[in-house]
Amino acid sequence: MRRAAEKPGKPRSLEIVKTLKNGASLKWQAPASDGGAPITGYVLEHRVESGVKWVRAAAGDRGAAAADTAATIGGLKDGLVYEFRVSAENRAGPGPASDPTAPVKIVEQISTTTVSLYIISLFASKYTYI
Repeated sequence: MRRAAEKPGKPRSLEIVKTLKNGASLKWQAPASDGGAPITGYVLEHRVESGVKWVRAAAGDRGAAAADTAATIGGLKDGLVYEFRVSAENRAGPGPASDPTAPVKIVEQISTTTVSLYIISLFASKYTYI
């Protein structure tokens, strides 16, 4: 006889890796307890800063496999400030949500490599090599 599973614990150490023009990349650690059954996936949610209602990320934005502890959420509005949270799921259902992230403004981040190459390009275009 199979032992009844409990819902998993809450995921730990949720953080925003980077923001994108219309989304954010997140990573976290699996919960300390799987509730006695393997984690089958994660539920990602977001809300506008200080909002009441958490919105579940679209199916295409969810962590696809149980081993995934990172995902990118799309479909957010550029310039708005959001908070994020994640819950683990097993056969008993979703467990409690992680602590929410600190609020973050959704803007596309420019890498220092891109800026450096642009500066080099500007510098090189001002001089003619003989």
